[in-house]
Amino acid sequence: MNQDHASIYRKIGVEPIVNCGSSRSVYGNSTMSDPVREAMESASFNHVIMSELGEAAGARLAELTGAEWGLVTAGSATGLALGTAACAAANDPLRMLRLPEQFGAKRRAVLAPAGQRFAYDHAVRMVGAKVIEVDDVAALKSGFEEYDVVAILLLAERDDSAPLTFDQMLPEARSAGVPIIVDAASEALGSPEMWTARGADLVVYSVSKLMRGPAASGILLGRKPLVRAAWYNGPPHQSFGRVMKISKEQIVGAIAAVERW
Repeated sequence: MNQDHASIYRKIGVEPIVNCGSSRSVYGNSTMSDPVREAMESASFNHVIMSELGEAAGARLAELTGAEWGLVTAGSATGLALGTAACAAANDPLRMLRLPEQFGAKRRAVLAPAGQRFAYDHAVRMVGAKVIEVDDVAALKSGFEEYDVVAILLLAERDDSAPLTFDQMLPEARSAGVPIIVDAASEALGSPEMWTARGADLVVYSVSKLMRGPAASGILLGRKPLVRAAWYNGPPHQSFGRVMKISKEQIVGAIAAVERW
């Protein structure tokens, strides 16, 4: 606990804590590093065109991670929501405006290996997709036939123990033309980014935990057309993800955190 800055909380009746539970959202994530804090403060003194900042951030994240493009999001759960929106609607203006409605006779779905449901799949379901668990290749193929499958969702930390692993799903997903989204929010980001290097279409990381970035920040990395579609489905654009607004300071701070990491 930093006593020099504790008064900002105490004056409104909140007592700062000694965090013995890692960088979790319930504890306010990590404390920002000095370079991140300084970058955010510098960014706060000027206006920018947010679309230009998004373009620049996408290119810079690509340079840093080896992915084709990147997007700073308002937390990693937002990355899941916007990534799913991109897989469902791409950058089609009519589909984007209709989300989370269904587009056809088949129910929209996202397939996930059995045992990989988790609290944050609500971010996927809010796009109007039902999460369906599959435990083998036959069930995966059956899901493709029964539903309008827009993506496969994989939880990175459970892949090794999954009944259906990334390597097993990848050729089937490629054959069906279905993108794979990997949730690596709690994992360590490497360069080159490992999941996209292995063939994943999109991957989500938290910037507010291990990288000590802004508290509500994450990154979505992957294939440029899909990541750009996620951007179009989110702020500053008037579309599905407009409510997931992120500030210029958060974007600059997240970039600084990834650079430092």
